[in-house]
Amino acid sequence: MKKHLALFTVMALAAILFSGCEPVDEPFNANDTEENSIISTPPLTKQSETNLQPLFAGPLEEFEIDTINAYEVKFLQRETKGSGEDMTTTFSYLVSGTGETPGMDSFYLEIADCTLGLVSWTPTESSKLLDGTIKWNSSVTSTSSQEFSVTYKGDVGFGIVNSTVVRGSLEETKSILGPCKDSFTLKGNNYIDSNDSKTKQASESGIFSSVNILDNGTGKDYEISTMADGSYSVLVLKGGSYSLSVESDLLGDGNYTLVTADVLNNDNVQENIAGQNFGFDANDSKMINDLENGEITVNTEPTKFWIEQIRHAGKKNSNYTVQEMEDLLTEVEELYLDEPFQLGANKLNSAMEILTRPIKSDLDLFLQQLLTAELNIKSGRGAYDQNVENQIDVFNNALLIYSEAIACFEMGICTDGQISTEAVTNKASNSNLLLSFNGTGGVN
Repeated sequence: MKKHLALFTVMALAAILFSGCEPVDEPFNANDTEENSIISTPPLTKQSETNLQPLFAGPLEEFEIDTINAYEVKFLQRETKGSGEDMTTTFSYLVSGTGETPGMDSFYLEIADCTLGLVSWTPTESSKLLDGTIKWNSSVTSTSSQEFSVTYKGDVGFGIVNSTVVRGSLEETKSILGPCKDSFTLKGNNYIDSNDSKTKQASESGIFSSVNILDNGTGKDYEISTMADGSYSVLVLKGGSYSLSVESDLLGDGNYTLVTADVLNNDNVQENIAGQNFGFDANDSKMINDLENGEITVNTEPTKFWIEQIRHAGKKNSNYTVQEMEDLLTEVEELYLDEPFQLGANKLNSAMEILTRPIKSDLDLFLQQLLTAELNIKSGRGAYDQNVENQIDVFNNALLIYSEAIACFEMGICTDGQISTEAVTNKASNSNLLLSFNGTGGVN
């Protein structure tokens, strides 16, 4: 590719290791832990040793340690053990006197309802469950310390719980770092709006990009990268106010521009919030112009090339054995959507039927060129950077994401949500983008 097209690069999203109020929603990499393994999380102040998003970890830090009724209550660690259904999460604390008398008579920790269930606690002596709390009748003198812990089922993320210290006739309750309570997720997707509805359908995916999150309470903002499909999820605390925003150019190359609101505000968060989506429309005319003028360099092959490769698979006139061609077509089937290409048991014949059928409709041409593009890209062909001789995966993948959704809508298979039939028809009737990408590949 010439210098006019900049390479788009993004940082992979750091694993979100801790779930919010729904423990199963943001797994702590449970599948990556071996049986009976132990993973401990140090205090949040050691941020270099944790993978919590700064947006969430920053406000949590003030709850790591507090003085409650003349006793210092300090969060020690979050520890997971086991894997799968046997995984547990333990939250540990150290309660220390500060020298004031009388000494502590009782210590309470709130049981978080957002967990999968209570397993155990320590110490067990002189303790009981009482009105949604664990109560320890522990006599901790004004100059001594005692450790306490609570263990829950599953992988339980951070939140804020109540802690109470009773000494003599004095009682005080404050909030302390603990399991999941009062933490929520904001979720969304940077997606390619293939049908111009400005509403995300399940068939419309996104691609690596970024989202900016502003904590309106602190004035701090953070940028995170999405997952491979454009989705993202951020943990926030109850009552917070957050604004999510994106750049108007999805991939930084001018090919996909924002068509929905550029800022989404979430004030006084009281629950998990989904649907924080940003939609981007494809600039077909720009991409066609860049392809035709060589601004985007491709090493693709036209439809006729793939007809010959499939027809002569396993023979000297083809670069592929029968098995290699079947494997390539299997990769095509396993791309972003189940449709438009499920080729059945005889994949070569099914592919040939799509590539060679008489073009009687706009959809016939579109599907022919889409299958050609998918064969090109899955075989290592497509838009590439001449300087480093590497495929520009972000361009190639976005093209397929965009085009597969159009085909699926036009075929009447993807009918979720509000569909702009006119917009889809107009796009499906214009196969020029795929034709420009594939070369002179039409077989009419």
